[in-house]
Parts: sequence; C-alpha cells; structure tokens
Amino acid sequence: MNRPVRLVLLLSTLVLWPSLAAADHGPDSEVTRRGGWTFQSYATTTLSDDPGELHQLRLGVGRYLTDTLSLSAELVVGSFDAEVFEGVAGGDGTVFGVDALLRWRFAEGERWELALVGGLGVVRFDSPFPAVASRTNFEDQVGLELAWYLNEQLRLLLGVRYLHVSNAGLFGGGRNPGYDAFVPQLGLAWSY
Repeated sequence: MNRPVRLVLLLSTLVLWPSLAAADHGPDSEVTRRGGWTFQSYATTTLSDDPGELHQLRLGVGRYLTDTLSLSAELVVGSFDAEVFEGVAGGDGTVFGVDALLRWRFAEGERWELALVGGLGVVRFDSPFPAVASRTNFEDQVGLELAWYLNEQLRLLLGVRYLHVSNAGLFGGGRNPGYDAFVPQLGLAWSY
C-alpha cells in the first residue's frame, strides 16, 4: 500500500473512529443539498495491466447545483513510475494537474449515499507517461463513490473509478499509447 493511502487510513481511524456511532446524520442534511459547498480530499492508486503506476492525492472544492448533483474542481498531486514500454525505459517523478468532476447522488439511506462520478482533467508529469507518450496528458474518469456520514458535515469516501490517461494525439510527436486503470480511492468530504 502506498504512503498517501496509509496516511489517509491512519488519520481517518485516529480522528474519526468515535464519530462512527454518532447520532443520525445523512443525505437529508441542508449542507448536502442545493447551494451547499463541499471540500474533499482522498488518496488513490492504480490497478492496471498497462505498464506503470500512478499514485495521487486529490484536494477539491465543490458546490451542489441541485439536491443530487454537484460540480467539483480538484487539484491533483502525486507520484508515478513509467515502466519500460515498447522497449523505451520509463522514469518516475511527480505529477500535478486539475480536474473537473460531476457527482450524481442516485441512491441514499439514513447514513450513506451512492454517487456516480465522472470528469475530465489535465495533468503534467516530470517525464513522459506512459514512457513513449508525453509529459502533458488528459485524464478522463468515471466511477462509483460510497459516502458514509460520520456526522452531519463529515463523510468517509470509498470508491472505485476507471481512469484513462492519454495526450489525445496533441502532444508527444503523434505518440499516444494511453494508460488505463482501475483506481480505488479512500478519503474524506466536509460540507457546509
């Protein structure tokens, strides 16, 4: 397990454990309805047959456009390892970027909600990722996210997404091998 995921797990356990048995709070709260704001932070890693690994910490802010739909902007920071691809040695380093995400809450219970998440972004790597591609790439993603209400404002986020990273043929001298992965995530969201 990579370092950002371990850190989020440890902090979540130490700080939030007493909240798991808190009084009823859930999706009916005013803070998770139209006009409410949300801040989220979560760690991700990739599970892929494609060569390379990508580990990210995402920090975001969002606004509920309707009672069930929110729009978020996220800052992406992380590390990567571009393994050998088509005989070209890869590198490792850092990645930075920004994403825009839509979340549609389609199911909810007293203390939980399930959302479909999708979005697009731009990321910049220290060296080409995948190894024969480019340093500047786009990422698109779609997935499911389970939010468990720890109290009226704080939610534990568990999810999985499908992630595609590529340069869309715009960078890298026409080379666009792309990178596809499933991305488990763990994090927290705070609404007000």
